[in-house]
Amino acid sequence: MTFTLEWPTSDVRIQSGTEVSLYGYVQDGQIGEELKVQIRHLESGQYWRPDGSFGDAQNHLAAVVDSSGHWRLMHTPQASGEYELVVQYNDSQERTNIQSTTFNVIGQTFVDPFARPLEPLDNPSPDLDLTNSEIIEPVDRSQSSSNNSRQVDDALILSPNTSFTLEWPTSDVRIQSGTEVSLYGYVQDGQIGEELKVQIRHLESGQYWRPDGSFGDAQNHLAAVVDSSGHWRLMHTPQASGEYELVVQYNDSQERTNIQSTTFNVIGQTFVDPFARPLEPLDNPSPDLDLTNSEIIEPVDEQLLQNTETQKQALIQDQNRSASRSENERLNDTNSTKHNKTLKELGSEETLMIIGQTFQQEYQDFITGTGITPAGSSHYATFYLGKIEQGDDTPNLRFLDYVADNNLGNYALVALSLKDNTMAGGYGQMTNNEQSNFNPNAVHDALLDITNGKWDHQIDHFANSMANRPETHFLVRIGYEVSLLLFGYQGEEYVVDWLNEKSSSGINVFDDPSQVEEINPTTYINAYNYVAERIGSKASNVEFGYHPVRGYSDTKFLYPGQENVDWVGFSVFNNDVGMEVNGTFNANGATIDPNLTKSIEFARDNGHEIVIAEAAAQYPATSNPDQFIKYLDRLDDLIINYDVKALSYINSNWPSKGWGPEWGDSRIEEEAQVKDYFLSTFGNNTRYLGMDDLDKELSFNLMATPTEISNPLTV
Repeated sequence: MTFTLEWPTSDVRIQSGTEVSLYGYVQDGQIGEELKVQIRHLESGQYWRPDGSFGDAQNHLAAVVDSSGHWRLMHTPQASGEYELVVQYNDSQERTNIQSTTFNVIGQTFVDPFARPLEPLDNPSPDLDLTNSEIIEPVDRSQSSSNNSRQVDDALILSPNTSFTLEWPTSDVRIQSGTEVSLYGYVQDGQIGEELKVQIRHLESGQYWRPDGSFGDAQNHLAAVVDSSGHWRLMHTPQASGEYELVVQYNDSQERTNIQSTTFNVIGQTFVDPFARPLEPLDNPSPDLDLTNSEIIEPVDEQLLQNTETQKQALIQDQNRSASRSENERLNDTNSTKHNKTLKELGSEETLMIIGQTFQQEYQDFITGTGITPAGSSHYATFYLGKIEQGDDTPNLRFLDYVADNNLGNYALVALSLKDNTMAGGYGQMTNNEQSNFNPNAVHDALLDITNGKWDHQIDHFANSMANRPETHFLVRIGYEVSLLLFGYQGEEYVVDWLNEKSSSGINVFDDPSQVEEINPTTYINAYNYVAERIGSKASNVEFGYHPVRGYSDTKFLYPGQENVDWVGFSVFNNDVGMEVNGTFNANGATIDPNLTKSIEFARDNGHEIVIAEAAAQYPATSNPDQFIKYLDRLDDLIINYDVKALSYINSNWPSKGWGPEWGDSRIEEEAQVKDYFLSTFGNNTRYLGMDDLDKELSFNLMATPTEISNPLTV
């Protein structure tokens, strides 16, 4: 692999009007070397061009800017929507190398991508290179309509310079493992029997699915045009769950190389393990692997892609992680010398300080800006993918391992998300009845399948990931912010319409959900306990948390019971402590919402420790230092009053990560007055424990006799 595309990634959300750097690295790159870049607005099909307009494809020129091979293109997006970014680099041997990704832009639209017709220009701009080095020929995929919106046409429309398309899969596709599917597209004026080269790469392992039914080094599959319309296809039966990159190459009649790529996800069981062989390239590649200029992707240089051996191992195989660490590191990580306290073992005035969430740079900025190294970090996982992959953890556990390997936190708060991406599990979605894949019982169906064992492979992957990191103590939320309307509903109507009908009939479904036919809390209760018991049987460094919304009925009726609940978590934002959000007050005049008070007391009455699993000041409090401090003061009072054992504060500039303006910039270190208050109230030598406090305690314990050290945690 001669170059990489590092940023953006497909989960990035960029605020329109904000200048960002699109970048990567060129192996042995020389300062000034150029790369061609195209940026396409997917809904309109139009390209963002160097002259500041949308239209037919034109290349931007990125350049290598330093001796490390770092290349970049500064870009200020002008319209909201999803984009495709494609980068081409021609190496010293004149081989064409291509990387692509998608990203999203949120906010206002300053330049309308729909403001011009999509017909190809009769006289393309002279700086648009349509020779063999062109990245992707423009595709006209849309129609104009009277209301200035675009509708995708079912018929394939190709502009004269477009030689082929990749129609399916797309990046939002989820394929069940073991199911045969057709990967396909169209070749303009294609002749039956014409061949296209295809490579299918399992992203987490870096391994390619090969024609012989194994994972290993790159080999081409051959797709073919199968009818006179130019329809090409490759039949494929995926054998392992995970995210894949699909790259297709077609050489047209003028011997121009044309490439299309996408990603897709496979869910379900793994029948062929992509991690079963090392990543070293074969000494003697298979003779049918063409490594000439027509090769799609050059072999990956792992050192170029990864900064540390530990990060590389996390991408290869969780099970090998312990073996990759030095003997001294392993000795230092064993429970015989380092025991992370459970929440119950903390003192009566001790609270773990955890900083969230998911972004490594913001975690580093908190440490640098405040001088405090937190006790741990906060992470999110899409349950149906079996990976802790959101934010900077992508593709799996990278941020979490960075924290652990650099001694920047002993605790990891991990949310196994059951509700946010039910489409990843093939269940559709239940939150918008006007969108595709609507299923009023999406969460309910998923919970039933969990208990029936459908997701055992993913649960075991989480368990093994945690067990293989004994130096980290995991606080695991099985689902988070769970509510009766999402986790208990099993009706045939859209839940919002159903709730309104009940309310119009004078029925408050929250008064006694056990008497409401469409509410069945046992599906979540059973799924929670199933996941906790399965993970707990494999990993002893885990405490499980039940995290309901603040509503008392939600907390009470979805409660999974004492056996598998080690702690109960709550979210505490502005409304929860009687402060404004979007002009509303949940409990005006109160310093804590009455429902939250009842829910916390319910948890304590059942013998559970309390964790504030998500907390942050929101706008408008974040815009005024006095109001920001008022929020922090009320948060501290709540923690003291209920002897909260862990606080996860989300220290983030939320809108820069794609959230709405009501979230604001909750970073402590950005305002001197707020920072001073935080350090005096939440800093070192207070009840809030960071790594300095934990390291001091560890040093004391190491001087004690073995019988004076607490026994290691067993679950």
